[in-house]
Amino acid sequence: MDRLDVELLKLKSNEETIVNEISSRHQNSQWTDWLNEWGSRLDRMNDPDIKFNDKKTFLKTIVDKIIVKSKDKLQHELSIKFKFPYVNDELIYNDINDKSKGYILKDFSFKLSVIFLRV
Repeated sequence: MDRLDVELLKLKSNEETIVNEISSRHQNSQWTDWLNEWGSRLDRMNDPDIKFNDKKTFLKTIVDKIIVKSKDKLQHELSIKFKFPYVNDELIYNDINDKSKGYILKDFSFKLSVIFLRV
């Protein structure tokens, strides 16, 4: 009975490992699909045939608020707060040759600030 219990425990552990791997691969697949879709949507926004209201609607889905501050007569600061952490994010894969082994998301932010000169 003890050997059967040990074997059952090994099989359950193996099952859990396989289920986790399948889940991880599914998540990576969804991430890649979402990333490709996101890139396509951004590329379409540069199309002059896209209507202004469509671009505005798209921006409303990703931007929480935009704040413009005058630093002096020529310098202004534009701060964009996104609804999700799009800024400076980076995927660090556990194994660059086998991306199914997972990744971590590094250095992400919800805010982008830019200083520009009025000319």
